[in-house]
Amino acid sequence: MTTTFPLLRLPYPVLMHALKQMEFLDRIALSLLSRRTRRFPKLLIPNSINMHMKEKMDFMESQQSCVTFLGFLLLQFTN
Repeated sequence: MTTTFPLLRLPYPVLMHALKQMEFLDRIALSLLSRRTRRFPKLLIPNSINMHMKEKMDFMESQQSCVTFLGFLLLQFTN
């Protein structure tokens, strides 16, 4: 007789540790089981990726602001 393991009833830190130990394809298979399990692979994405993207966007915005300001100065001194 086979008994089931209550994976979804584990505390959050233990669940995350268990998911980190799973192979990539096993995570994908788990995410296809239900709406609740669909979010698990997303939770494993490191925050550093999100921070890197935010820093890159901030840098691009600051470059755009700098170019706009330099264009304004150029127009002021050429007139």
